Amino acid sequence: MHEYDLETQTWTPMLLEGDVPSGRSSLVAQVHRNSLYIFGGYNGKEVLNDFYEYRFQHLSIAPSAFLSEMRSLVNNQMFSDVTFIVDGIPIYATRAHLAARCEHFRAMLYGEMREASSEEIVIHDIRHDTFLKLLEYLYTDQVEDLTAESATPLLIAAEQYLLERLKGICEGIIRQSITVENVIGIFMAAHRHNALRLREIVLEYILANLEDVKRTRHFQELKDEPELLMEIIMRQQTPT
Repeated sequence: MHEYDLETQTWTPMLLEGDVPSGRSSLVAQVHRNSLYIFGGYNGKEVLNDFYEYRFQHLSIAPSAFLSEMRSLVNNQMFSDVTFIVDGIPIYATRAHLAARCEHFRAMLYGEMREASSEEIVIHDIRHDTFLKLLEYLYTDQVEDLTAESATPLLIAAEQYLLERLKGICEGIIRQSITVENVIGIFMAAHRHNALRLREIVLEYILANLEDVKRTRHFQELKDEPELLMEIIMRQQTPT
């Protein structure tokens, strides 16, 4: 078998392995996906009734660098056109990308809010590290090294910025990491920030493990949050 080079207009013998078909004419050949199929033909003496498959070499495609390249845009001053001040520290971003990914940012940066005309925007109620993870998600659609500790404030931020997929990612991490020792702290944080979905997650866990949770020192902290304590009691008494 030979291959024809359209640029040089030359035929070159192909390097083949396995059972190689003999020379023939009047054969049937068909390319399908990554293979060339050959059936029958005439070798000058007899009609052939054999069948061969030649598999083309797979093209070598370089691995995608999209995620790493997009992650490099997070807090990149060189390409930024807007600066957020979080905990007094500047964080750099691009308006168009944030607006395309997040309805909240679209209203903030291109709507009638005063931030639309500001080059620096002060962000309140979100920690610096949490806001960076929020931007990482908006640029890459994922968050690296997310733990229950970092997922809790990030879920609260995702609630605020209306990011449903990010909320789901955080919820999955939190569900896997809740313990009787940390569940009350998470419950109180969810209450303070009005994170309704997080409240439901921890309430389910508290009710399912109530006796163990009661024995922790953190449960005593609920005496300063009578509304939360009452909610646990009422939910416990409500038939499922």
